[in-house]
Amino acid sequence: LERSDVLVQYRDAADLAQLRDLVAERVVVAPQPTLPARIVVTAWTYKLSCSAVDRGAIAKFVTAHAGKPLET
Repeated sequence: LERSDVLVQYRDAADLAQLRDLVAERVVVAPQPTLPARIVVTAWTYKLSCSAVDRGAIAKFVTAHAGKPLET
């Protein structure tokens, strides 16, 4: 995350099919069965929690944070 990557974590394996195509050079999708929300997307000092797969919100978060210089 410190290198301005984005981590998309999901709690339910059934969501992987909808998230798989989000994987990119600066985006990692990974399982995390103990998440407090169904989907949690993180970047350095930023977090988005979703109760369902919201591809629009996730894509907007990725565009805003992946590969962007860190604010100091």
